[in-house]
Amino acid sequence: MWEIVFRRDEVVIRTSSVMPIVGDKLIEERIDYKDLSSKKLEMVVKSIEKRESGEDWEVVIVAESLKELTEIDTSQKYRDDSGKDMIEIEIRGESYIKYGAIPIPAEYRDLFPGYKEKFVLETDVGEIVTYVTSGSRNTKVGDPEGGRYIKKGLNKWFEAHKELKPGSKVIIEVLELKKRYRLKVKE
Repeated sequence: MWEIVFRRDEVVIRTSSVMPIVGDKLIEERIDYKDLSSKKLEMVVKSIEKRESGEDWEVVIVAESLKELTEIDTSQKYRDDSGKDMIEIEIRGESYIKYGAIPIPAEYRDLFPGYKEKFVLETDVGEIVTYVTSGSRNTKVGDPEGGRYIKKGLNKWFEAHKELKPGSKVIIEVLELKKRYRLKVKE
C-alpha cells in the first residue's frame, strides 16, 4: 500500500492506496476531519516521492487540488442499442499514456475478471491478451476486487493512438463478460 498525503492549512489528510500514477484522481470516503464539510474528498496525485524514514525508505504520494465531494459521478457506464455494457474512461494524466495504462474505476471493477486473470481486448491493432493489475502486495490472483489498471500489452495500442492526451476518453465494450472486450478511442 502507498501513503497519500494532502496538506491544507492545518489539515493533514493521510490515506492509503494501491500504486497510483501521477494524475490519478483518488476518492477518499473514510475520513472524518472537523475542518472539512464533506466526508468524501477527491485528491489528484501530484508527485511520488521516496523519503528516508529511520532505516527504511517510505513512499509518499503528494496530492493536490483537494475537492470536497457530495456524491461521486457514476455516469460512465451505459448500454448500447444491442444491450452491451460500455464503459467510458477518461485518460486523466500523461503518465497513463506514457506507461500504457487504462484505469478501471472501482464501481466497474466487477465487469472484469479477477486480479491477473487473463482476458482479450479486441483493438484496431489486433487482439491483446491482458489482465487487471496494480493490486496491493497481499492481493491474490483471482481476487474480484483486486487491481486498478489494465496495462499488459497496451503500449502498442497507445503508440498507435498519438491523438490521445490527458482528458481523452476511451470506451471499453463488454463483448463476453470476464472474457472478451473491445477497446476504442471515443470520437
